[in-house]
Amino acid sequence: MSVIQWCEHQQGQLSFLRSFKLPTNSHPFQQADDIRSTMPCNMLSYLEHYEPRYFLLENVRGLLHHPLLSEKIGRILSGGIKSGVVKFIMRTLVALGYQVHWKVLQAGQYGTPQNRERVIFWGAKRGLPLPKHPIPVYAWKRGAISPLLPNGNKLPPPTRSVVHGEPHQCAPLRPITVDAAIGDLVCLFL
Repeated sequence: MSVIQWCEHQQGQLSFLRSFKLPTNSHPFQQADDIRSTMPCNMLSYLEHYEPRYFLLENVRGLLHHPLLSEKIGRILSGGIKSGVVKFIMRTLVALGYQVHWKVLQAGQYGTPQNRERVIFWGAKRGLPLPKHPIPVYAWKRGAISPLLPNGNKLPPPTRSVVHGEPHQCAPLRPITVDAAIGDLVCLFL
């Protein structure tokens, strides 16, 4: 069985689909017609085709502020719909029959020795339980990430707080250091 035949056989039977990255043309040196800016549409088309019960999409935090239908004037994007790419993704997913929510997570709070903020979209078919974003396990110096939404409100971060509206980022473990992550590797250079 070829890969294409296997994929066609799996249509409607996948339980989970994960995307690694949805690049946008938010980098100042990319062109407005950069092929990488089509990745959000490509990933959404995979979801439409395979119809997984669950999915996880992730991208850089800059996706939150990327406008849709903007014009590139010099190095600056001008006009367009504020946070248009996120709105486009959310509306498409709802139209495809998914319930979905998103948050900005800090990779350092989940065991990686780096400062890396990522937008994480969790989705499930209607009628299935929607997974929650994980609560931070490792303390991180920068604290809670609460991105500002186009309406002026802030999106609350995942938290251990039991008091509604008062998130905190207390976590039981210290951050992972680079030395802790790779300190036991053998040095190959003399």
